[in-house]
Amino acid sequence: MSIENDRKEPKVKRSSKFPTLVGGLGFLNVAHCPTCNRFLFAFYDKCPTRASEDFNYCIKCGQHLDLDKYKNTYDDNVKFES
Repeated sequence: MSIENDRKEPKVKRSSKFPTLVGGLGFLNVAHCPTCNRFLFAFYDKCPTRASEDFNYCIKCGQHLDLDKYKNTYDDNVKFES
């Protein structure tokens, strides 16, 4: 079995012991490839958009990533004021 066919979740670490912003976004977290440890993306705990919908592989080693829980969580039925 090749690396590309075995989906793995990224390694995620908090970047500090305290919340980074005072706006209710929570802690800043960083995600790394579980195979080669390359930086993938950073996100705040309470930020709904974390990883691009098209992002599925590590660009360094080709590891297939399981990023389903890190993808866009916006509700498509949200209506904005015009």
